[in-house]
Amino acid sequence: LTKMASGRFAKPLDPNNWEEEIEHIPLLMTKMPEKLDTEKDFAIEALQAIKFEESDPEEGARIHKEDGNEHFKKKDYKKAITAYSEGLKKRSPNDHLNAVLYTNRAACHFNMKNYRSCIMDCNQAVKLDPGYVKMYYRGAAANMELDKYSEAKRWCEQGLQVNPNNPLLMDLQMKASKLLKVAERDARKKEKLRKKEQDEYRSLFKAIKEHGVTLAESEKVVGMATNDPSSLYKLMYQDSPHPCGGNGTVQLLEDGCLVWPVVLLYPEHQQSDYINSSHENASFHEHLSIILSSPPPWDHVGTYQINNVDLYFENSCSNTLKKLPLTATLSVVLSEKEYVVISGTPC
Repeated sequence: LTKMASGRFAKPLDPNNWEEEIEHIPLLMTKMPEKLDTEKDFAIEALQAIKFEESDPEEGARIHKEDGNEHFKKKDYKKAITAYSEGLKKRSPNDHLNAVLYTNRAACHFNMKNYRSCIMDCNQAVKLDPGYVKMYYRGAAANMELDKYSEAKRWCEQGLQVNPNNPLLMDLQMKASKLLKVAERDARKKEKLRKKEQDEYRSLFKAIKEHGVTLAESEKVVGMATNDPSSLYKLMYQDSPHPCGGNGTVQLLEDGCLVWPVVLLYPEHQQSDYINSSHENASFHEHLSIILSSPPPWDHVGTYQINNVDLYFENSCSNTLKKLPLTATLSVVLSEKEYVVISGTPC
């Protein structure tokens, strides 16, 4: 107001720029600017200040509510939230009005997909005026968006206690009930599969133990500490995959035998072969007969042949090599006390 009194408009408008200048004069402007310019829109700021200078908290809150409603109609939800929040700051003694402000702000959050904030505002509205129906629908709808069907149903039930014939709440309650039944059914199926999977893992690790196989100490500790065999399985093949790669995993057959992924190393050439599935009773001679039936691409002089290769495994305790006959089976190696399986893959 002080700026207006200084004679800002005492001189006529600029003939070359009058259309732009009138957009900053409240009486003549054709539309409200999206963002106020402090230097040019001081008159608008002054009028807005007068509008919100209401000394009565309830009336001030009501004015902010109406301001927020205007922004809401224009789908300017951020400005609407600001207006409703300013109304709540007035601390009006009218609980119903405050409940409306919270509910309206919740509607803004809902349209902005801030569903948890929406629910929080609805909870505040319930405390202030349990008889205001709109907040129940909004709270239920937000929970539906979060797939919290049980909570959505509860909100509907509370709202229907206030207004038993509310069609919106009745329809939403029916949808929530149907989706809740589907979710509970899916949860039961998921739990059934989880238990089946856990039983299979328990049987697998029981067989590994009975076969005298030693797993890496870190893997055993995790399995024992969590009492969750699936976590041990995950550690072996997902969290700590074997450096030689491959996607094979140890499997328990119906006859009680184990099938393992196996890595054969050729240290002289820094090469390796990965066998995805090796039956524990298969001999290394069987595998190498197939692998070395033709010279490997890295064996340029044909050194590696089935009749002149030696087989060793590493003693994990002494870091020494122990020689084995080619006729040895995988189960013979795995049952050696000195041999430790790392990352679920004999190597």
